[in-house]
Amino acid sequence: MNDPIAFAAQFHILIETVVDERGKSVSMAALARATEIAEQSLLNLLSGKSETPRLETARRLCHFFGIDLDYFDQDTERACREYLAQRRNVHSLDLLHDIASEAETLSGKGQKHVLTLLEWLRRARSSL
Repeated sequence: MNDPIAFAAQFHILIETVVDERGKSVSMAALARATEIAEQSLLNLLSGKSETPRLETARRLCHFFGIDLDYFDQDTERACREYLAQRRNVHSLDLLHDIASEAETLSGKGQKHVLTLLEWLRRARSSL
């Protein structure tokens, strides 16, 4: 039986799968600023020098990455990636619902533009 995945490996997966609008992974400096966690603490967690974070640190990371603490209950790399993929799908559906609700307040022309954008997104997603 394999040993459960280490926190550092789970953290690496988060860092590599969550990218900004330019397709770049978040920097440790930016993550430190956003979470108010010392950059050195983040680096220690990422390198495995610190094996487990304090609960408040884990909560701040979860908030930043838009996940729940149960992400860290996953015991394999595959389970972590599946968790994140499922989370993205749920988040995407919530976002589409929000867009549709907001679009209802637009003029007919504005609604047409939103529908065009959503169709572009649908096509881009299906080509992946």
